[in-house]
Amino acid sequence: MTTREKIPMEPNNLLKILIIALSLLFVLNCPVFADSTETNLSPDLKSDDLSILPSGNLPVVYLEGSPYQMGYSYGIQAAPSIAAARDNTWAIALLKHDRKFVLDKLALIADSVRNNITDFSYDEFIRGITEGAQTQGYSVTPTDIYLINSMFSLESPPGSPPTGCTNSAVWGDRTDSGEPIVSSNYDYHRSLINGYTNLIVAYPDGKHAFVSTGVPGRLSNSFQMNDAGVARTVSKGPSSRKEDSAFQVTDFFLGPYVVMSASDADTAKDIILSMPLSGGSIHLVADKKGKAYVIETTAALKAVRTPGENGEDDYLISTNFFLNETMKPAQKPWDPKLY
Repeated sequence: MTTREKIPMEPNNLLKILIIALSLLFVLNCPVFADSTETNLSPDLKSDDLSILPSGNLPVVYLEGSPYQMGYSYGIQAAPSIAAARDNTWAIALLKHDRKFVLDKLALIADSVRNNITDFSYDEFIRGITEGAQTQGYSVTPTDIYLINSMFSLESPPGSPPTGCTNSAVWGDRTDSGEPIVSSNYDYHRSLINGYTNLIVAYPDGKHAFVSTGVPGRLSNSFQMNDAGVARTVSKGPSSRKEDSAFQVTDFFLGPYVVMSASDADTAKDIILSMPLSGGSIHLVADKKGKAYVIETTAALKAVRTPGENGEDDYLISTNFFLNETMKPAQKPWDPKLY
């Protein structure tokens, strides 16, 4: 049985696969992050093709199997919107940086992901996405997918104000049943790309199944929950000093890996603390037993908050600033006239 045959592609999936009738495209087999013409903006999208427009709902993408199989299925199911995300992220990146800078920094991020996430191959997952999308006529490359998963590292230089997402976990007397509830207010990054967000249902081989929401080409944005009852959310945090930002593991690679791997909040916390991260972020993890942590991070600093440290009673909240004293050197006061 071929790899393609192992991937379930039933015609009655909730996500209707959108295929554009195009002329056959010749796809260059370029090395990842080579300074070449491997990324062509919009060669396979037409402005009058409705399949590339945001759908106005939350399409469901089903993934299962090995990293490659998951990626291939993703590329098949979401090829038009992945191509639209490709163009949007390249347009944003090239407004801020020259192409060589972008390629150099993506190579650093890829190396960090490869060296630190060793039991789930993002390289194979991304190869699957590109090959799946290419079978549908879209010239998506590994560089494009790494860019889609790395935009905040390129958009948020040191000193920029953190914006995006507020998260909470409540349990015990704070809920009617006493069972935990985790919520995420997805409010960051005003960009066309977010109009294409998918609901992802994933069954990775040998790991926890999980659900998340993600821009096409990502396994998640800011919220993920697995079949063991572990939820992980993230919001942007300050990174006011140069050392607080780096081109390392990004949130969009970290989050799915945490919920694939963790059976409880303690393990999720430890995974986050073990990773070299890209910049200011505030992670909230909680499990079905009511254990919860907030992990405040930059590339240079990490600290953990627990319930009760700031007067919380059966709840934790995280937004876009640090509360742990360890993190305060990375937090630049904001000018309310500007932000």
